Order: sequence, then structure tokens, then C-alpha cells
Amino acid sequence: MKYFLSLILVFLSSVTYGANITLYDVTLNDLLPHEQSNLLQASSPSHMSVVSGSYTRYDTMDNLQDMSDFYSTKVSLDRTLGYTFSFRLRVVQNIHNYSSRGPVNITLWSNDKSGVILYFRTDEIMAVEATYGTPKIQSESYSTTSFIDYDLTVINNSYVLYGNGSEILSGTLDNFVDYYLDQGYNPAYPFLRIGDSTSGSSGIVDIVNMSLSGDGATIIPDPVPEPSSLILLLLPITSFYFRLKKGK
Repeated sequence: MKYFLSLILVFLSSVTYGANITLYDVTLNDLLPHEQSNLLQASSPSHMSVVSGSYTRYDTMDNLQDMSDFYSTKVSLDRTLGYTFSFRLRVVQNIHNYSSRGPVNITLWSNDKSGVILYFRTDEIMAVEATYGTPKIQSESYSTTSFIDYDLTVINNSYVLYGNGSEILSGTLDNFVDYYLDQGYNPAYPFLRIGDSTSGSSGIVDIVNMSLSGDGATIIPDPVPEPSSLILLLLPITSFYFRLKKGK
């Protein structure tokens, strides 16, 4: 019984409730974000590199068809409790052939499918809506070519984007998941993305760090073994324990 309780305690200790979740921090080591954190995955890492102690760079300037991003399906995002995605980055340069795309895509989809998609260019930050072509619904002229600390806060049905503590953009959440399902895609949710995920724009972008905070942001724990599996795991331990006890 003590061993079973120990396993339960180990499982509970692996769940993070309302704490700051570090997704990436270049000052920790010279690994790429998806190598540093098991919470992140990467698309097209061949376009990524690390400048030691400074930033991770992704470069898709050679071809508009090139894409490169980081994403996670391992964090729970509860918009009712609220959460904030924080990141420090700069857009060095970009090209585009579509009016509502940029080389930085920030996507946050909460547990109930509601979310926000933002695009960053060197001189503009825009929000798009969940209709055909995901067109621009609002934007702000904003220089992103120097490193800026961004905070994207989601609470209830709204989002606010801050840059160095000042509000840049705000709006209402939309249901992108159902929209993409209607388009024949099968999007995962909850979902977080940062990077170039579109053929409508390319660029060079440098990322210093990424993190989540707030009561609504938690790590999704690995599945708990079924009782039968737990019994199989405990049998060798129990057998060893009784052999030790018999030998005394």
C-alpha cells in the first residue's frame, strides 16, 4: 500500500497548478527550444539555430513556402481561470504576399476551442478571424525590430497583447478549432504555437524566451497507468520486499 501511495504522490507532484511554466530560456543552455523543453515540439528545425546565450533564430527568407515553428499540445489552457503567454522576440526582416500574414504566428487555443491568432511583421501586429482565409480584423502599426517583452493575456472571452507593459492590441476570442474542422482539418486543442506557419509570409525572427503563467495554465500530466498496469509494476517490488524480509 505504501508503494501505491508513493506512486500517486509522484504523479500528483508532476502536475503544475497556476505556477510559472518555463517553455524556453536561452540563458539556460545552447539547445533549441524543443530540445530544451519536453513541452515543445518543432516544425522544420533545419531552419533554426542558436546564437549562444542570446537567442534562437529561425530563418525562412529563402522561400515563402518555408515554415518553421514551435508548438505545444501538452499544456492545459483554461480561459475562465485566465492565463498569460509571455515571450521576448524581435522580427529582423520579412516578406509577404498575403495581406493578413506575417513571419510570426502566435496561436493560443483554450481547452474549450476559443482562442486567438496574431501575426507579427516588422512594422505591424494584427489579429485574424475564423472565417474563410482568416482575414485581418484589426491591426496596429508597431515596430517589432528590437527585442520586446510581450505578454498575451487571455481571460474569459477576451485577450490583450502587451509590449513592454503597454497595451498594443485587444479583442474577443474566436472559435478557430471548429472553423478548421469545417475546412477538413483536424486541429489539436488546447494548443500553443509561435513561429512561421504560413506560406503567405517569411522572415528572420529571434526568440529569447517563452513562458506561461496564471491559474489557467497547467501542464497536462502523462497518463496514469490503469490499476492492472500498476499491479504488474508493483509485483517485482513486492516480491523483492518479501525476499528481503524473509532473509532477515
